[in-house]
Amino acid sequence: MQIAIKPSPLDDSMLSKGLLQMVDQLIVNELEGAALAGLEEGAPYQDVLAELARRFPKAAILLTVGSDGAYYKGVGEAGLHHGIYDFLRA
Repeated sequence: MQIAIKPSPLDDSMLSKGLLQMVDQLIVNELEGAALAGLEEGAPYQDVLAELARRFPKAAILLTVGSDGAYYKGVGEAGLHHGIYDFLRA
């Protein structure tokens, strides 16, 4: 079994109880990602992704970044980026 979590809204109790250390897939937006990574809001997405991967080495990370798409880093894999599909402009 795999455990995925989207910790929103982000709550300090999740960190204090170590719940996020037990997940297989961590899904966060850019604000939650920066907070969990201990970085300032607006930090480069690649930095946020790298720090999340360091802090949660057993989890695949999906970082959603609004109109900039999403970044993904699986365990032991290089990071990937994919833009959005803008169906309204197609």
